This record gives sequence, structure tokens and C-alpha cells, in this order.
Amino acid sequence: VQILKQLEGAEVLAVGSRSAEGADRFGSRWGIPRRYGTYEDAASDADVDVVYVATPC
Repeated sequence: VQILKQLEGAEVLAVGSRSAEGADRFGSRWGIPRRYGTYEDAASDADVDVVYVATPC
């Protein structure tokens, strides 16, 4: 997220998670305003243009 926030013209607008609690934790940590407890809800947000799927290394 830190790198994404540094990209010119990019805005990290929303986070989706398997649970509302997980989305709230992640969103609070990174200052992401919209937080969704399901991936479907995040993908349904009309303001979201790109979905970035992160997986653990």
C-alpha cells in the first residue's frame, strides 16, 4: 500500500477483506477510507477502477 500511495495519479480508495474486522484493521493502519467486509462489495464500488490482489510471500 505504501508504494501504491506514492504513484502519481493513484489513490488507494477502498479495501476488501474476508471480514469487516479485517478490512477495518487494514484500512485504519493505512488510512484507507472505504472498507468492505466482502470482496464482492469492494468490487461493486463504482469508484473502484483497479483491483489489486495481494498475497503473502
